[in-house]
Amino acid sequence: MPQEYSAGAVIFHRAGETIKYLLLRYISEATGEPGYWGFAKGHIEAGEEVKVTVVREVEEETGLRNVVFVGDILSKDEYFFRRKGPAGKTQTVHKEVIYYLVESKTDQAAIPPDSHEHCELVWLSYEKAVERATHENSKMILGKANDILVRGT
Repeated sequence: MPQEYSAGAVIFHRAGETIKYLLLRYISEATGEPGYWGFAKGHIEAGEEVKVTVVREVEEETGLRNVVFVGDILSKDEYFFRRKGPAGKTQTVHKEVIYYLVESKTDQAAIPPDSHEHCELVWLSYEKAVERATHENSKMILGKANDILVRGT
């Protein structure tokens, strides 16, 4: 079974007292249709430091630059997904992702026009982000991020 290692970010933006979280809608690798809502993330390149991957992926997927890391590793996630493999056969992939909490000083994010990974992005309040996030793990990771930002825990 193929194994992938990625790094990503729970991205937030403050406007006064309001905190908004950025979610991206992924295009399903298996079907090519709009799929789940989640966070910016991507493959850790050979020899690349994890935080460098986070910065690179955030910029590539959202156009956001100069994000600021808040604390150390926020969460580790592990899951399986399906995609088209060699000869068009569908395969199961085991994926591990390390997430950091990062702040963007701007809310001017955009998906690149040539993106084959994402079809939408949206800034949402914590409550609406938890509602929109597709996977339970993403909802739990959002909860951790919100606890840090709101309660300092």
